[in-house]
Amino acid sequence: MNVRYMTEENKIENKKFEDILVEIKENYAVISLNRPDKLNALRNTTNLEVAEALEEIDQDPNIRCVVIRGTKNHTKKPAFSAGADLTGSGTPSKLRRDLPYHNDIRATKIHS
Repeated sequence: MNVRYMTEENKIENKKFEDILVEIKENYAVISLNRPDKLNALRNTTNLEVAEALEEIDQDPNIRCVVIRGTKNHTKKPAFSAGADLTGSGTPSKLRRDLPYHNDIRATKIHS
């Protein structure tokens, strides 16, 4: 069994992420989506950072649970996540035209 224990040098809490915050408690971790101005909408950066954090957390045998939550901006309503961030550049070109749902999104983006 190949187990890697977290040390001060590789601690996930010390990493600087753009879209998430990571806290390690006694035997659980908290990943907070940290884009309150966008109601924590998910973009590629957010998804990659969550995946990276989960991979690192998985290496610590002391962590038994992971809580994923959203942060809130006190001027807006709290939200876990509004879903996908469709305001990012290039979003319509990545949609698949052979899927009816993606066609609807693409048409909405083009005509709005």
